[in-house]
Amino acid sequence: MSWIEPTATALKLTYDVVSNRNALHATLLRTIHRLFHGPFILPLFGCGGVGKSTLGRILTSSSDNDTLQAYEESIYTEIYSLQGNVSGKVIAPPGQSGRTEMHWPGVAKALTDGESHCAINAVCHGYHSLGLPDITTHKLHRPGMRVEDFMALYTQDRRHAEIAHLHTLAELIPRVPRKLTLITLITKQDLWWNVKNDVRAHYESSEYMSPIEKLRSRLGAAHFQHVIIPVSFGIMNLTLGDASQLASTVSGYDQNIQSAHLNSFFKNLDIIMNEGRA
Repeated sequence: MSWIEPTATALKLTYDVVSNRNALHATLLRTIHRLFHGPFILPLFGCGGVGKSTLGRILTSSSDNDTLQAYEESIYTEIYSLQGNVSGKVIAPPGQSGRTEMHWPGVAKALTDGESHCAINAVCHGYHSLGLPDITTHKLHRPGMRVEDFMALYTQDRRHAEIAHLHTLAELIPRVPRKLTLITLITKQDLWWNVKNDVRAHYESSEYMSPIEKLRSRLGAAHFQHVIIPVSFGIMNLTLGDASQLASTVSGYDQNIQSAHLNSFFKNLDIIMNEGRA
């Protein structure tokens, strides 16, 4: 297991990912085209509201305008085709409870059949987007409850859901014909930057790592590796349909920090894909 993020020196540098994302995107496509023969599939797992759809658009879109959108609950498996002369796709099955049973096994088959040597499990320390008009309609809300009290319960509940979903994913991978890398991608870094040490401790804890270690034991250490990468796809508050604010971006989290981590993610994804040739 390895936690990957930019060095202190890298954080001091200025990256303008927004204006240079097309160049990064082109580099990513060239890398995929260079490394793979035949269709490439990148599965994106995770609970609903963690940013899978946004990541799918970032990895496959040639435009900056359609990557960050208002949250809409996914009902079906989303498939994003790679742009350019590349045969491949990013597949994101829905992560809501009740839908994983139908959609996840088919996507996980890409790993057990050897069509992919890499998968992403997206999490966000419980800051899952809600497709609700207001918090009063949520099952955890109680009359007179303050927003901060609701969010304390909600994020804890969602962190438990992330672990439950990870157990589900691990059980869907009984074997692999080639080396497999599982990336735990912690999104929405702009909302938890002020407690980043706690976030790291949580995802390195025995509770979250339990299904990872079971997967490592089943597949063998020589055929499985797990890495954790923190990132944010944008800098924005967590809000509801009525525009009420549930969580605000952390003061001090700026474009340099976001861009450095996003750049680090792209670079390490490139490295992982390169290793997959073995």
